[in-house]
Amino acid sequence: MNMDKIITYNFTEDFILNIADHLESNFLTKDGDLSRIAVIFGGKRPSLFLKSELSKRIKRSFFPPQFFSIDQFVNFVVSKRRDFRVPSDLESSYIIFTCAKKLSSGIFYGKDKFSDFLPWAKEIIGFINELDIENISTQNLKPVESLAEIGYEIPDNINKLLGNIIELRNLYHNELRKRDLLSRGLIYMDAA
Repeated sequence: MNMDKIITYNFTEDFILNIADHLESNFLTKDGDLSRIAVIFGGKRPSLFLKSELSKRIKRSFFPPQFFSIDQFVNFVVSKRRDFRVPSDLESSYIIFTCAKKLSSGIFYGKDKFSDFLPWAKEIIGFINELDIENISTQNLKPVESLAEIGYEIPDNINKLLGNIIELRNLYHNELRKRDLLSRGLIYMDAA
């Protein structure tokens, strides 16, 4: 099979039946081995429907393809190259808290205790994860930092945080890597 080939289906078509047809014509009729095939869906549910459709067609026991959600596949790819652990939300929040404290350039403004900073930590981590998943480079973040120096019409402490986002992101990444931890965003970056 040509790996450069991209097959698209119309939204009105039943993509489960189309994938089953493709697997049947390209793998079942040749050697009957589906276990060496990986199928990646946006979530987990479509794999149940595809397994059901394949079992209707095969009518005997078989080893199904390996099914992945996108997140599972990205984790699988990275785990082939290195050992890592995904930090808990609380662990990530505390790491970003300590990183922000290291910068301590007026970011906190009444949020000196971890419990006060926790809601911010979750937002900051979410923002950094989105930057990492989208593989936004440091170079592309420089305009955000320079505009933050001018001052967006948002609270001053958020402007200061945006003004330090590159350094905060780098500190956060370094702290995670020191502990053999990878956030969801770092996993995507490493897989890319």
